[in-house]
Amino acid sequence: MKNKELFPLLPALNKCLKYEGVKFAYVIAKNIQNISAEIKKIQEACNKSEKIKEYEIKRIELCKKYSVKDEAGEYKKENGNFVIDNRLEFNKELSKLQGLLSENDKFLNEDIKIDLHKIKREDLPEKLNADILLKIMPLIEE
Repeated sequence: MKNKELFPLLPALNKCLKYEGVKFAYVIAKNIQNISAEIKKIQEACNKSEKIKEYEIKRIELCKKYSVKDEAGEYKKENGNFVIDNRLEFNKELSKLQGLLSENDKFLNEDIKIDLHKIKREDLPEKLNADILLKIMPLIEE
C-alpha cells in the first residue's frame, strides 16, 4: 500500500461506523486508529513543504466553493469532510491543483508498512453498500 492510498481509505472507514457486527466494528476501529496515526505522520512530513501549504489553502477554498451549506449558511461536513455538491466539477478543478504536489509525489507514492487488520468476507455486514465495499477492499480477506 502507498502512503497516498491511506487518505481515501480513512473516510470510507468512518462511513462504516454505522454498521453493526462486533468483528466488523473491531476491524474498523483498529484500522481507523492505525491509519489516523500514519496520516498524521504523513501530513507532518508534507506540511514542511511550502507547496503543500499552498495546495492545502487552495484545496480548502475549492472545497468551500463546491460545498453544500446548511440553513445557517455554514459549510456542511460529514465525518470531518466537506459535503461536495458537484463532485465532477470539483474533481476537475482539484486535478489542476495536483501540480503543486509534485515535490511530494515521490513520498506519497512510497510503499508504507502499516498494520491493517483484515476482516473475513462472512463477517461483513449484510447492508454494506457497493460504494463502501469497493473502498475497503484492501481490508477484506478472501
